[in-house]
Amino acid sequence: MNIQAKIYDDRIIKGTLYKIGESKSILCSEEHDDGLDVFYSKIVLQRNQYAYYAHEYRSPIVNKENASMIDIFIIIVDEQQKKMKAFALDLKRNLFSIDTTKADMDNYRIIALNIEKFVKQVNDTHKYYHAIKVFLEDKIEEDEFSIALVTRNFDSDKIHTFLSKMQESKKNLPKGLVKKIRY
Repeated sequence: MNIQAKIYDDRIIKGTLYKIGESKSILCSEEHDDGLDVFYSKIVLQRNQYAYYAHEYRSPIVNKENASMIDIFIIIVDEQQKKMKAFALDLKRNLFSIDTTKADMDNYRIIALNIEKFVKQVNDTHKYYHAIKVFLEDKIEEDEFSIALVTRNFDSDKIHTFLSKMQESKKNLPKGLVKKIRY
């Protein structure tokens, strides 16, 4: 069986899975109220490798209503080495756009909703990945799935401060939330 994917022709339509046969640099842009973010995915393929690429991919068998989509989904396949590696990248303009020095419930709710949304995006993308993996199971023996957040404003001190405050007051958080946060 073959995976239904369009051959990449230098244009990307959101939600479409593309097959790429050679190294490429693919532009992804997202509009926001205050401007445009641009991101290039540099896909480097070796001999006998190919890739699948999608921007905001959702499997066509999944209803739009409850589906979450990650911004960039890349799978590199090497049939000769029988390996497959996937990358789920989500673009975030600001990782923390709230005052992280305060440990109050309003901040926690905002962060919790963002984390919940991201976790759903990753889980749904992981399911799409497994569906593709099933079609490649006779060609692949080893696989890997990686997740990344891409942001223009990454302040590790701010993240450390906020996570420390969350740990200190975790009794006030929804059960299990702190366990889900790792970076």
